[in-house]
Amino acid sequence: MGATGTLYSWTRIHAAPAAFTAEAPYAGGIVDLADGIRLACRLVDVEGMQFAVGQPVEMCVLLYEDGPLFAARPVALATKL
Repeated sequence: MGATGTLYSWTRIHAAPAAFTAEAPYAGGIVDLADGIRLACRLVDVEGMQFAVGQPVEMCVLLYEDGPLFAARPVALATKL
């Protein structure tokens, strides 16, 4: 699985499943990875950045008691220089 991609679509989830109620509202989206895979995943908020369709993202892993969850976060402008 690729480490970078482009945000294809996203939404803010307010009515979360029981496992994520404490974290609501949170963002989820669909990411087109650089290697051609389209992945539905959690989106991680980065302070000072808004989500936008077409935005470059990088993949990360969120660790929970019952295992890892793939997520994506906006690529910070500083990493693109």
